[in-house]
Amino acid sequence: MNRYVVELDSITKAFKKHSKRHQFLTLKSTLIRDLWKLKQKNTEVDPGLFWALKGVDVRIRKGETIGFIGSNGSGKSTVLKIIAGILKPTTGRVSVTGRLSALIELGAGFHPEISGRENIFINGIMLGLTKQQIREKFDEIVDFADLRDFIDNPVRTYSSGMFMRLGFAVAVHVNPDILLIDEVLAVGDQTFVHKCLERIFDFKRRGKTIIVVTHDLGAVEKLCSRAVWLSQGIQKSEGPAREIIGAYLLSVARKEEERYATEHEQIQEALDRQVQDDAKSECDQGESPVEIIPIGGEQTGKRWGNRKIEITRFRILDATEHERYLFLTGEDVLFEIQYQAKETISAVVFGVGFYLQDGTWCYGSNTDIERYTINVEEGTGKIRIRFPQLNLIQNTYLIDVAVHGVDSSPYDFHSRMYRIAFRSNQGESGIFRPDHDWTFHGPGLDVKQIGDPIRMSLLDSNDEMEESGETK
Repeated sequence: MNRYVVELDSITKAFKKHSKRHQFLTLKSTLIRDLWKLKQKNTEVDPGLFWALKGVDVRIRKGETIGFIGSNGSGKSTVLKIIAGILKPTTGRVSVTGRLSALIELGAGFHPEISGRENIFINGIMLGLTKQQIREKFDEIVDFADLRDFIDNPVRTYSSGMFMRLGFAVAVHVNPDILLIDEVLAVGDQTFVHKCLERIFDFKRRGKTIIVVTHDLGAVEKLCSRAVWLSQGIQKSEGPAREIIGAYLLSVARKEEERYATEHEQIQEALDRQVQDDAKSECDQGESPVEIIPIGGEQTGKRWGNRKIEITRFRILDATEHERYLFLTGEDVLFEIQYQAKETISAVVFGVGFYLQDGTWCYGSNTDIERYTINVEEGTGKIRIRFPQLNLIQNTYLIDVAVHGVDSSPYDFHSRMYRIAFRSNQGESGIFRPDHDWTFHGPGLDVKQIGDPIRMSLLDSNDEMEESGETK
């Protein structure tokens, strides 16, 4: 049975908060601050501290590859720095057995005024190698970093990519028992990235222990057998990498869904106010000016038309007719346009369109194109368009919704006022995902498909994944 080479027992880490108003203090303000601190002495939370980690417990066996995942500020890099000995925990115990090499802030120990050659020797000694061992590995390090023509130049003359490559090359040639990797899989160009991945897989084959921190969930799933999910310094969940990644993606999707739902509600409130204002003003039915509708951030939508037929509500529904704004690629999507006609009108056209946020038009259609003739009587109604298995690639899209005449005279045009988002872990590129199958033919061809794509039930009403996400 493999022993643990890294043990984290109830690790916490606090950092002191710094405020501009406390940088320069008078005698009076200093005394007031100290008296206030004295009053706060017995409180549970010191408001002057930021807790980056709150009771993290992880044990890692020899030869295991484990990934730490979570959003920015979750404490991932802090954990790695504590394991590396760069930081000390505020409370808790850390135990590390074996030679350790950390790919954290690559090249942080390099001196810019001396050459790459001299920096290799200095950093190699700092990482525990003798001068003789560095001499033996020197050519291999330089060739790995592809810096043969620049190795005797001062490091300050290196580009950022050259700087990072040299740092990675030194770190991986120490022959560590434990390798720490923090967001460095994207250093250099693609050729060097492939070289880095080959070296990491070589470490795995040789039974080295690897600890990875990255936002690249595909890399975690590919490299790691186990994952730890951190959120605001708290250890949310730990287990098989694929399972933990699925729980984390579900949590992210829920937060995104809440944001889009709030945004959609705000747009609807703005439209309702316009309806009330129109009713109060009893304006004529002439062409209305373009109106700007805020939809979050710097993005705005536009609305125009004479409002003889008014779009009173636009809803996005899933296959169970629940209102949603975030979907998995390939899910059924239903658009519902609710309208109010102020008089009977013949030859009415309803339409929708999809745009990327940069303005690229992805798709558009309307009832006239699809050979529907629609006559509308005074009153309210709704129009629905269903997209079975809408295979839009992971992205956020803006939607046009419109009602107009066959001569294109606008009754009510909502231009890019609504958002719909699609998520997928497939890693494909482009705009849409056409249905397809792979076939393989050849002597001795060995093909395996490892499972199916992660299929999350977004916003599951039973919240079973949310509950499992709290289990370590």
